[in-house]
Amino acid sequence: MKDAPSITLKRWIGERCGRAVADDTPLLEEELITSFDLVELILIIEELRGNPIDLLHLAPGSFASVAQILKTFFAEHTHV
Repeated sequence: MKDAPSITLKRWIGERCGRAVADDTPLLEEELITSFDLVELILIIEELRGNPIDLLHLAPGSFASVAQILKTFFAEHTHV
């Protein structure tokens, strides 16, 4: 069984920054990921979603936290 997107994202980010990451941890504000990491993060999100991200319509806060990433890129797949 594949991991949920939140688990995969938190694991990947944690490996980059060397610490555990919660859903609401400010990723950019706390400099846990770099601009170079964002490129790879976008590719991971696209792989998890199964379709590309429209880069022309990204909002500045799209990558602020794992929770925001899930809301921005996976909301249509979330059943609350």
